[in-house]
Amino acid sequence: MCVCLPGWKGAECNVEEVDCADPQCSGHGVCVRGECVCSAGWAGVSCDDPLPACQEQCSGHGTYLPESDTCACQPNWTGPDCYTELCPVPCGSHGVCSEGQCQCEEGWIGAACDQRACHPRCEEHGQCHDGTCICQPGWEGEHCNIGEPRLSLGLSSLRFDWWRLTRKGVRQLGSCLCFFYIISHVSLHSYSRSGCRCER
Repeated sequence: MCVCLPGWKGAECNVEEVDCADPQCSGHGVCVRGECVCSAGWAGVSCDDPLPACQEQCSGHGTYLPESDTCACQPNWTGPDCYTELCPVPCGSHGVCSEGQCQCEEGWIGAACDQRACHPRCEEHGQCHDGTCICQPGWEGEHCNIGEPRLSLGLSSLRFDWWRLTRKGVRQLGSCLCFFYIISHVSLHSYSRSGCRCER
C-alpha cells in the first residue's frame, strides 16, 4: 500500500488531490479541479453567499426593463436576473453550466456530466465506458495496464563427442546431439521435454 505525499492520492499516488475546501460546495455548486463552481444565485469560495437580487444589472448578461421590472437576457442566459448560463445539454446533478459548457465534478465526464470517469491509465490500453475500462486485445486489469502473457517457447540443443581412454591413447567412439525445450502459456501448465541422439 502506498503512503502518498501531500497533494497526491490514489492507490498508486498518481492522482493529484484537488478537492475543494468544502467538497459539497455548500450544496449550491460542484467541485471542479479544486474550485467550487456555484449554481445560479450563489457565490463565494464554497458557494455559501447568496447573491443579492439586483435587477438593474441583470448579472451583466441582460438588459433591465423598468416598465415590466424584468431582465431581457442575452442569448445563452436565463433566469430572473440572467445569472443562469444555458448549455447545449442539461448538466444533470454532477455538473454546472459555465462558459457555455458543463463543468463536471470529479469522477464524472461527458457533455452532460452523466458518465462515470475511469482512471487516467485506462486511456493507454483501453476505452472508458461509464466508469468501466474496456481493454484492448492483449491487455487486462481494472485499468487495462497489465499485458496478457503470450505463448513462450524455449529451445536449446548441444552437440558433443564422447571419447574413451585406452592403453594406446584416446579414441573417439561417437557423438551426441541433445535437446531441451519448454512451452508455456497463461492457460497451460509448462511442458518440457529433453533427450539425446547418439551415433557411433
